Amino acid sequence: MNARSLINSSLIKYDNPQYLEIGVRNGETFFSIKTKKKYGIDPNYFFSKRFLIKSLFKNYNWSYKMYREESDTFFIHRATQLKNFRISVAFIDGFHTYEQSFNDAINCLKWLEPNGIIIFHDCNPQSEQAALPQLPSTPINWNGDVWKTIKHFRGLSDYFECYTFDADQGLGVLTMKKKINPTTLNLFKLDMEISRLQYQFLCDNRKETLGLTHPNDYKF
Repeated sequence: MNARSLINSSLIKYDNPQYLEIGVRNGETFFSIKTKKKYGIDPNYFFSKRFLIKSLFKNYNWSYKMYREESDTFFIHRATQLKNFRISVAFIDGFHTYEQSFNDAINCLKWLEPNGIIIFHDCNPQSEQAALPQLPSTPINWNGDVWKTIKHFRGLSDYFECYTFDADQGLGVLTMKKKINPTTLNLFKLDMEISRLQYQFLCDNRKETLGLTHPNDYKF
């Protein structure tokens, strides 16, 4: 399992799915998602001309919309202007911090279908350096502390189901157990105790913190 296969498998159950990706970068995931109504957000995305032309041979890439802006800006100014905008599946792969990934999730939840799915990337860092809350100065596959967002939502089990597939650097899955109105969602704030957790806590409590699940247990 990787992010692309999980997203595409999740989209199958919807009659007219809408897909949102935060953190598009070079478009490798975005343009491999097989649905026609999809939105991408990234202030610094870049697609080579050759890659883009090749992607457009697939008819599911003919009507996408791409926004060169930060996700917070999109949700404040753009989402309300889009006609019939809703989210069936969201993929959060933007700035890999607890603060930003949690904020992105709350914003996505406000537009999520009742049976919609949010998928997080980079939830299971395997080294302290990869899990740093700040982007390291040395080249590394940086996961950040997105794992804290998974822990946070797992602690809100009255409202959400949240777990992590042990694949592709940790694929977190978040669904709502019941419809939650935006006013209630605004009450969910960052938890400073979670924010202060160190990587060693994850090492000592990895399975429970992330709700680690084998990819064979995929159930959508």
